[in-house]
Amino acid sequence: MSSALPVAGFAIIEAADMVEAVKKISGVPCAVAHGVVEMWPLE
Repeated sequence: MSSALPVAGFAIIEAADMVEAVKKISGVPCAVAHGVVEMWPLE
């Protein structure tokens, strides 16, 4: 993994699909403050 932006932290969440993941992630402080939030599926 690489990013042009600094990585402030990460979390691994469990979700049935991307829709559920978006619902879970949409409430985190960075997303609420209109920051950058990326999702990467792990298999």
